[in-house]
Amino acid sequence: MPDIGGVRHHAVAVDKQALTAVIEKRMKIPYFAQSCEPDGITPARLNQCAPPVAAVTGFSAATRSMLGCVACQFEHMNY
Repeated sequence: MPDIGGVRHHAVAVDKQALTAVIEKRMKIPYFAQSCEPDGITPARLNQCAPPVAAVTGFSAATRSMLGCVACQFEHMNY
């Protein structure tokens, strides 16, 4: 276990066969495959793909909820 800056880091073993299988499966998704091409995928085109849009929408909603929670906590703090 290497010691970097006083912090012990655990080595992570990666199953290369499993990783290859995951990549092969993802390459069947059109927008994923296009994003791996040299010219990639334009932001405008990516914004039309339902899964990334759903992920961003969900992340945004969760972020707003978390910020609301934090704001509420600060409102109730006695300084």
